[in-house]
Formats: sequence, C-alpha cells, structure tokens
Amino acid sequence: MPLRTIRGNAERRIAASVETCRRTAADAPRWPEWLSAVRSVTEAEGRLVVEARLLAIALFFLAEVETDAEGVTIRRAPFAAGDDERLEIVITLTTDGADVCLATAEIDAELDVPRLLPVPAAIADQVAGRLLSDLEKHVS
Repeated sequence: MPLRTIRGNAERRIAASVETCRRTAADAPRWPEWLSAVRSVTEAEGRLVVEARLLAIALFFLAEVETDAEGVTIRRAPFAAGDDERLEIVITLTTDGADVCLATAEIDAELDVPRLLPVPAAIADQVAGRLLSDLEKHVS
C-alpha cells in the first residue's frame, strides 16, 4: 500500500519554564495522562510501544525519544526490515521571557493510511496544535 505524506506545524507560548515543558514532553510513560492522542505507552523488551489515535484510526508504533537543549524529538522506529513507515515529531522549546516557553511542534510522517480515508491537508497542523495545547494545559 502506498504511504501518505503528512506534514504540519504549530507554535504556542506556554506559561511555564522551558525545563518544565521539556521534562513533561520527554516523559513518555506519562503521555496518556495528558496527551489526548495517546491511549497507552508500555515498555516491552526495552522499547516504548505507543498506542495512539489519529483520524479515528488506532496507531501502534515503537517510539524513540531524544531530549537535548533545544527540545524533544519523537521518532517511530521500524518494527522490522522493510517497514518504511516514518513518523517524526520535533518539539522545539525556547525561552520567551521569565517562565514563558515558546514551543513549536513539527510533524513529518509517511504512514500507511487506508486508501479511501480522506486525509485533509491541514490534519498535521491540527495534530501539532493539539499536542501543544495539551502540553500547555498540563504544565500551566
């Protein structure tokens, strides 16, 4: 099945420190508590297995989480050789004044989505915006 490319981004000022935002975004086991698209995160054989929901479709993927001074990157790891699906979410966090975090989220993915399912062009922008909105509600 051909893969669909999905790209989008969003930006938001959050009334919390950059460190609070970074720590929260990187804490994968707690994502289901505040991230509305994530249903569960479990660890199996040292790997994070994420169940999420996008466009009313259940998505299961192995997640790799990287944290650095600029933010948090979440990548989908392949399940096996020949698994060409790709998902990368980059959350960039910078200081925008005392205890104000300027957060941006960029989504870049190639996913195996059912052929007849309409995928609006702005869906990734909406998902990125919801991610930042969820982060803001949780840390503010």
